[in-house]
Amino acid sequence: MACHNTRRLGGLIISLASSETGGKRLESTSLIITLLLGAIGVFMLANELRLRRILQQRNLHFQEKQFEEEKKDREERREWLQRETVRTTQVSELLASNIATQLKGDVKWAFEALERAKLTPHAQTLFADRLGHFREEKEYLADCFIPLLLRRCKRLVESGHSVYLLIDSGTTLYPILDRLGRASVLCYENNEDWIKKLALITNNLVGIEALFESGIVNPHHRYSSLAVKCHLLPGVPLPIYSAVTGQETNDAIRRLRDNASNNTLFIGLTTGNWIRLRRSTPFCPVPLARGAGHLEFKQTLIDSSDEIYVVTPLGKIFVGIPPEAINVALGFSEGHPDPDKQPYVEVKISDEKAEYVNIVTTSRVHGRVLSELSTRVNALLDLNDQIIEQFPIASSTDKLHIAFPFDMLPEKRYLQIETEFPHPHTRREDFMREFFFASLSEPL
Repeated sequence: MACHNTRRLGGLIISLASSETGGKRLESTSLIITLLLGAIGVFMLANELRLRRILQQRNLHFQEKQFEEEKKDREERREWLQRETVRTTQVSELLASNIATQLKGDVKWAFEALERAKLTPHAQTLFADRLGHFREEKEYLADCFIPLLLRRCKRLVESGHSVYLLIDSGTTLYPILDRLGRASVLCYENNEDWIKKLALITNNLVGIEALFESGIVNPHHRYSSLAVKCHLLPGVPLPIYSAVTGQETNDAIRRLRDNASNNTLFIGLTTGNWIRLRRSTPFCPVPLARGAGHLEFKQTLIDSSDEIYVVTPLGKIFVGIPPEAINVALGFSEGHPDPDKQPYVEVKISDEKAEYVNIVTTSRVHGRVLSELSTRVNALLDLNDQIIEQFPIASSTDKLHIAFPFDMLPEKRYLQIETEFPHPHTRREDFMREFFFASLSEPL
């Protein structure tokens, strides 16, 4: 449009110039050229200003569009973050809820953590490592057996005897000492005088600590005594087993036995790394042990006791297996440089002593991993439910084998296997089948 106006102006000036004559024509031409150049400048300036406005408008439009896009992008990212936060929170809450449910259903983790905390400075010992093995079963054995044992002790005391309970070391007997402490406090509070003629004798260092916690007459009085008499045997501390052993320990038991009156009865509670049932009559449990002084202490305890109870989880019992086969299967041998590969040795039990050695264990219902083993143990020892009722009043010469029904086991078979076979080197198909009549797979 500016070019069109310029052409019109130029045409007008030329026509004017052509109408003039002479000198006036020259002056007019100069004026016209000046006007023309001025007009052209004005038109160019106006056009530049117009172009700048258009460019500014376009820039403003672009910036507004870019701002809107950035705003939209920020909104989308903010909404995405909100959705992700909500989703993460929901997943976290679900995960936390499932973990909490699992941990409440299986408190083994908490028990072991608390026990290891209480066991300090024993937390690095073999005792602490084995504390979690068969944990529920050991606790269950203590809960079931101690009330029966104390009823038996009460009956013996009321018939004119004093009773010494000789208690071995080990994780199986650790809860036994705890339950004895609790029960003795109840007897004391009920003014049951017979408890005064019961005494505990032990080499179990961690068990003594458990007794300190559970067996104090008044836990709120710092100088309070135990509700039951207790003697800690002297000897050489054996840190790995949290026990004392040695000649001094064994001599102390023998002196107690020699110096006791005729009306004193010694009841021994022992266990073993493994338990083998004798393959000839009279059938009884035979503890296996290894480690400095361990075997000798168990031998002394059994020899010095009038009646003996070998307390053990079912999964530690061998039925119909010769003693040498166990070490061969486990790969243990005499003189091996690794202490964990040293062979197990049996306590010697004569035919005469076997009449007084009893087992306290558990049984399994049909369909469990150790069901067949349970059936064989029950058949060999002729176990029956009536012995639980007869136990408090039975004679020492009676067979007092006990198997408490136990089924606090996981439903999934692989978890059962991990529970029943806590040692990885025994969790093998060949070992399980040959020694425990069990299998990794579900029975047909």
